[in-house]
Formats: sequence, C-alpha cells, structure tokens
Amino acid sequence: MIKESAKYIQKNPRRSYDEVSELAEFDIMEIMKELKEKGIKISVIAGADDLTFFMDKIQKKLGKAYEDGYLDGFCSVKGGHFDFIGQPEKYMQAIDSVLK
Repeated sequence: MIKESAKYIQKNPRRSYDEVSELAEFDIMEIMKELKEKGIKISVIAGADDLTFFMDKIQKKLGKAYEDGYLDGFCSVKGGHFDFIGQPEKYMQAIDSVLK
C-alpha cells in the first residue's frame, strides 16, 4: 500500500496534496453524531508522529467530540501515518484495548 501510495503521489502531486488537505480539514463531528445515535461506539487511535493528521488538531477536534458525547475512547500511539499498515503488530495492544 505504501508503494502504491507513493506512485500515486508522484503521478498526482497537486491532487494528492489537495486530497490530504481536504481530509485533514474534514469535520467528522456530524458523522460521529449519526453513528452514536445508532448506538455505535467510537474510539480513535492516532499516531503521535503522524505528519498528515497532526496530534494537536486531532486532540482539539476529538476533545470537543468527547465533551459532546460522540467519542467513547482515544489512544495516541508512537508512530506515523502508515505505521499501522507497515507494522500492525506494534498496535495490536492499543487496538485490543479500545475494542474492549
């Protein structure tokens, strides 16, 4: 996946930048609200070293979600954006924890 992503970025640098920027600014609060109304619990695991979604912005946005009752759990882990894919075994304990 990392190789394919790199190929895509090389072929479409401007589009890739725009897509990542849009995702980073996307307000997920409405989706979280709808999921909570359906009884779905929501937890987020975020990489502290993620250069795509910065931890300070994530914490600010998710802090509001937690206060509003849309978020059940949050866990920050050491690592970057693609580390979950490249080394999933490092994150299994955190994933198991939020699922419980």
